[in-house]
Amino acid sequence: MTVMARHKIGLVLESLNLPFRNALRLAGTLGVDGVQVDAVGDLAPDQLSTTGRKEVRHLLRSFGLELAAVGCPLRHGLHEAAHLEGRLARVQKTQTLAYDLGARIVVTWPGSLPQADAPARTIFTDSLTQLGRHGDCVGVTLALAAGADPPAEFSAYLRTFTCGGLGVQIDPATLLLRRLDPPQVVTMFADQIVYVHARDGVPERPDRLFEEVPLGHGEVDWVAFLGALEEVAYHGWLTLRRGPCADPAGDLKAGASLLRRLGA
Repeated sequence: MTVMARHKIGLVLESLNLPFRNALRLAGTLGVDGVQVDAVGDLAPDQLSTTGRKEVRHLLRSFGLELAAVGCPLRHGLHEAAHLEGRLARVQKTQTLAYDLGARIVVTWPGSLPQADAPARTIFTDSLTQLGRHGDCVGVTLALAAGADPPAEFSAYLRTFTCGGLGVQIDPATLLLRRLDPPQVVTMFADQIVYVHARDGVPERPDRLFEEVPLGHGEVDWVAFLGALEEVAYHGWLTLRRGPCADPAGDLKAGASLLRRLGA
């Protein structure tokens, strides 16, 4: 019996640790539907001209790949006043870049949620409001990496926004690191989830630190996790991500195969 796929499966291109074109060529052989790329270096918004953006789209098509999302790494959170305007401008340019390249998701970590009565909370809220509205305008959702804050608190906070350009990105390995139960967190965020990273890990114990491992070799219950995503009607991307290791391509290919076997 053929299992109907519910998700597109991608990988974070930087996991392959190769130059962009070589990484795309390899990704096209690993059984995934698309890739996530970081908007840095030659792919930074200010570096990629209109012609360059067309060339990237052509490259993706030539290797049979879609652009799942664009990553926007930030060195400082959106609650820190110093140089904030520059960070906001960078995220907004990345949102526009993502749309131009065919993606509808930008992934970033905004920083930890400040205390409700702290001045930084107002800065944080104003920043997300500005970015959410820009996302509405360009047709791109900002996926905020979850896990640093209590899920129920972060979920309630995000529900106070009226703009539609904000959502949550979750990663079950990060949740394990925070001693959270991934399926329960999925249930808490529910329809706020707009993007999912697929990583596995072994939680920290008295005799060892947290360790990221290949998908299926850790303590993430993938059947329960995928079932929870189905319960909340999340049918978006599952994007494999792998930290430094001996064989990232092999691990990512095996991870994609595992997700397919599980009916993802």
